[in-house]
Amino acid sequence: MKKILICLLILFVMGCMPAKQFEELEPIEEIEEYVEEGVDFAKEIITEEYKLIPGESLVVDDKKIELLEVTSDSEVKLKVNYKEYTIYETHKQEIVNNIEILLTKIKFDPTGKDTHIILKANKYEPGPNEHLMYINDKITIQDHTIILLNVDTDKLQSINLRVDNTDERINKGETKIINNLEITNLETNPRAITAEKYAIIKVAPLI
Repeated sequence: MKKILICLLILFVMGCMPAKQFEELEPIEEIEEYVEEGVDFAKEIITEEYKLIPGESLVVDDKKIELLEVTSDSEVKLKVNYKEYTIYETHKQEIVNNIEILLTKIKFDPTGKDTHIILKANKYEPGPNEHLMYINDKITIQDHTIILLNVDTDKLQSINLRVDNTDERINKGETKIINNLEITNLETNPRAITAEKYAIIKVAPLI
C-alpha cells in the first residue's frame, strides 16, 4: 500500500512541475535537422552522381549541363553551356568545357516515360605539369613551343606533337624526350569530330 501511495505522490509532483522545465528538450529537434542536412550533403559529395531526364539540367562550376536527348542507339546528347556534345558509351570520361563527365547508366524507354541517364560531373583539374590540349593548341614551356597536331584513332591512341621544329609521335602511356623536354601522353580522346579531339600530356623540363 505504501508503494502505491509513493508512486501516486511522484506522479502528482511531476504533473505540477512548470512546463518550462520540459522545454529544455527542444534542441533535440535541431540536432535531428542537422543530421539530416549532414547526410544529404555527405551523399552528394561521396557519390557525385546525378540522374537526368531529357530537358533537365544541373550546374557544375557555374556551367549548365542539360540533357537534350537519349536516342534509341543509346547516344546521349548533352549541352554544356553553349556547346552541344554527344557521348556514345558509359564508363568513359569525357572533358567538355573543362567539365569531366562520366556516364554510369544510359536508359532509353521507347514510351519516353523512363528515359534517363546517371552521370558524374566535376570540374576538370589538371595535375602538376599536366596540360589539356585540343588540335592546334599551343603551349610554351621554358621557351619551347609545343603544338598538338593530331590525335590518332588507332589502337595505340597516339598523338602527333610539334616541339619547336621537331615533329614526334607518342603513343598513349609512352614518354619521350624531345628537345630537352620529357613528354608523356597520359590520355587521349580520338573523337570523330576534329574540334573535339584532345589529349592530356605531362611535360617536365630536364635540368
